[in-house]
Amino acid sequence: FSTPFWRNTILLSLLAVGFYKWAPSPNQDVYLTRWLAQYTTPSEIWATINQKHLLLSQQASDNTILQTDAKRPNVHRYRYPQILDTGSPHLQPVGRVADMSSTAVKSG
Repeated sequence: FSTPFWRNTILLSLLAVGFYKWAPSPNQDVYLTRWLAQYTTPSEIWATINQKHLLLSQQASDNTILQTDAKRPNVHRYRYPQILDTGSPHLQPVGRVADMSSTAVKSG
């Protein structure tokens, strides 16, 4: 029992017993408790911060779900788009051909 380990163990035990005996009780208003309470954030502020974080997280997850479930619109692609250019527009009678002036061919 003459090693530094046992000496330190006995000293720490005496310090713990002394602290327990002379420490203030939980219902006493001690300077350290008041000082810590001065610099801590009230629970109402934490509740509002947590509520805001919950709403933003829910909105972000809704956006993620929306983006992952999104599909590209179906586009009808002609197998041979050059067929649109065949035939002379001068040989068609009036009113027989649909107006295709605004048609745009999309390349794949």
